Amino acid sequence: MAGAENLAWQADYAAQIEAEGLWGTTGGLALQERVLNTLLFVPIGVVAYFAFSSWTARLLFGPALSLTVEASQWALPWGRMADIGDLMVNSAGSVIGTLIAAFSVGAVSAIRPATQDEENKEGEEDDQLSPARG
Repeated sequence: MAGAENLAWQADYAAQIEAEGLWGTTGGLALQERVLNTLLFVPIGVVAYFAFSSWTARLLFGPALSLTVEASQWALPWGRMADIGDLMVNSAGSVIGTLIAAFSVGAVSAIRPATQDEENKEGEEDDQLSPARG
């Protein structure tokens, strides 16, 4: 009889998840929580890109911070639960932020106009090539 009750509970649970759709809160991996956790760590990845010069440090800062948060939730009696899923989506958000920063810096470098120093160097070269004025 216990097996039949378990199957009925699973069927009810599956029906409830299906009725709520992707943005429901019944499922263990509630989509909106995962999306928001990912978005929360994107700025951390951007900051890590500018704070560290090493790619290893840039890419591991966010996951290390997320691991610290999850370990604190596990160790401290706040009534919070540590979740490996949070660690994964937080890490993904941080890596996404680091990549956004890297691509943004590359795009700006590729399209920016010549700086004042570059213009001065070109002007000095022109002065050396032109005949002396007297």
